[in-house]
Amino acid sequence: MEVEATVQAQVLAAMAWCDGEFDHAERMFYLAFLDGTPGTDAVRAELLGLLDAPPDRGALVEAFGKLPRERGLEVLKQAYLMGMANERLQDEERALLGQLARRIGVTEATLPKFYEMLGCFYRAWRLESELFGR
Repeated sequence: MEVEATVQAQVLAAMAWCDGEFDHAERMFYLAFLDGTPGTDAVRAELLGLLDAPPDRGALVEAFGKLPRERGLEVLKQAYLMGMANERLQDEERALLGQLARRIGVTEATLPKFYEMLGCFYRAWRLESELFGR
């Protein structure tokens, strides 16, 4: 599994753990991501372990900051979908998204627009799901 996919899996897991549990909807989203991502057995086992315990947030933020901006943005869009698995973004999930967004150049001044962009992405994703199924 490439480094970027590993970081994405860790971000998704961190989002799921923000509310203190990795619930069923989040688990299904995460496992679908892992199923579609090639990787070694050792890496896959490590990432499956994140179902039982959250990743180290400091190390995650550091690794995320090394992603190219475009890739980081794609990861954050998927993380937003994970956060919305329960139909409502929790404060801690929003804080994690903001912390990671700052690592790819989003400023405090542009953070509200960033959240607005993610909301638009989610609404488009929902419409696409309704039209074409997922």
